[in-house]
Amino acid sequence: MTSALRAALCAAPTIIVLAGSAWIAQVADGKPERPSISMPDQETVNWPSPEDEERIHRLAIKQEAVADLMNGVLTLEETIARFRDVIDSSPECLHNLRQTVPGDTDDERIVNQIVLFARVHATTNPRLYGSTMARLNQEARSMTAATVPTH
Repeated sequence: MTSALRAALCAAPTIIVLAGSAWIAQVADGKPERPSISMPDQETVNWPSPEDEERIHRLAIKQEAVADLMNGVLTLEETIARFRDVIDSSPECLHNLRQTVPGDTDDERIVNQIVLFARVHATTNPRLYGSTMARLNQEARSMTAATVPTH
């Protein structure tokens, strides 16, 4: 009896790992039915839709470009080109840019959005990025007729 119980206890973690792996593989297969996790009296968590995953990917590209700009890997012009590529890839992205970022033209809005992203990035280390942020604000002002966002 004890050896049967011991064998069952030893097999349980393996069974759990295999079941979890099978579930993850099913989710990663890209099947349209995405499971949601719901417990009584708690929030429901829905897995990101493919459209959500695309939005997250576009946001990650922008964040990476701004990090490279702030670390001197990219110039402002190169960062503008990366943002433009992302924005041109999605009509939704262009619509959101026009609705949420100040500027008279899409190019001004892109520059202003870069400044906004850079401001958030600079808060991670104000001492390191203070002078870079000052230079970026000056460069952005020279490129745009509209006021660069200040907060």
